[in-house]
Amino acid sequence: MRSRHCPKCQSTMIEGFMVDEGYGTRHVTKWVEGAPQKSVWTGVKVRKLRKLDIQTWRCRNCGYLENYATG
Repeated sequence: MRSRHCPKCQSTMIEGFMVDEGYGTRHVTKWVEGAPQKSVWTGVKVRKLRKLDIQTWRCRNCGYLENYATG
């Protein structure tokens, strides 16, 4: 695991991820290019665009979160 330092307080940050939960399933949150478009059926439209997993780092001291789209 890489070591990162918080841009706010310079403390150590730890690697993690954010979870999307729904209908009994869990998935790593995805980044999708473009502005969200509302959908009556699914809440938001997601076309066949590039979707990237989001890696999240959290500061042990102040709780600041920093997200990176990986892939």
